[in-house]
Amino acid sequence: MALRITTFHLTAKARGLSRRLICQIGKELNEQAAAIAKYVVGLTADEVKQVTVSSASRNEIDLASSATIGYSDIIEAIVKAMDNAKSLGAKSGDTLYLTHYTNNAKSKDATSKGDGQTQTYATVAAITVDGDVITSMIVDAVQPTVKFNAKGEVTSDAAYVKTKNELKEAYGMAKASSIGREWYLQAESFCAYATGKTIDAVMSTAVNEKGVATDVDLVSSVTLALSNFTDLIAKLAK
Repeated sequence: MALRITTFHLTAKARGLSRRLICQIGKELNEQAAAIAKYVVGLTADEVKQVTVSSASRNEIDLASSATIGYSDIIEAIVKAMDNAKSLGAKSGDTLYLTHYTNNAKSKDATSKGDGQTQTYATVAAITVDGDVITSMIVDAVQPTVKFNAKGEVTSDAAYVKTKNELKEAYGMAKASSIGREWYLQAESFCAYATGKTIDAVMSTAVNEKGVATDVDLVSSVTLALSNFTDLIAKLAK
């Protein structure tokens, strides 16, 4: 049986810019994203691949009058999500949360001695809960970096930036890890640890002065500071 979308959500947010002012259909980016999300509910991955702006109306959505943003990247993301879908414990009736945090701590100005860079380090999670119990969790992160010279000219290429889960061993953290484990494996271990526990229990996990877990169930599998993951869970209470 082909996997079908039962619920889908696209998050889009911009600061200081109103797309409504420059859009011929007068809709903000988040409104257009919501229309696409509603449109694809009930479709298989193969059916999603065939969606175009001229596709017939469905779910009370006419794409031609509801969205003008580019489709290719969104369609690719939806199909990739469906291809990567796996059961992690969530069940019908659970509540799904999408959380994230970002920082630009590694951004720097260009100087006469070298290029500057802007980097938005984003960590994201999909978490399902039943009451206050976490029923499934998956975490990923990406570090897109754009370099530029003192003239303001971009010196980076336009290559696709893979996430840490996509990079796997190519991310190269294992060689610097005291337990020889890559980032994606440590993320998987934390998510498995959190699943089945209450939010409070996970947030109360014992750590040392460096923020690394001292819990017996984590010491051999996760040496990253737990805040990498618990900061995502903390957002559920906000």
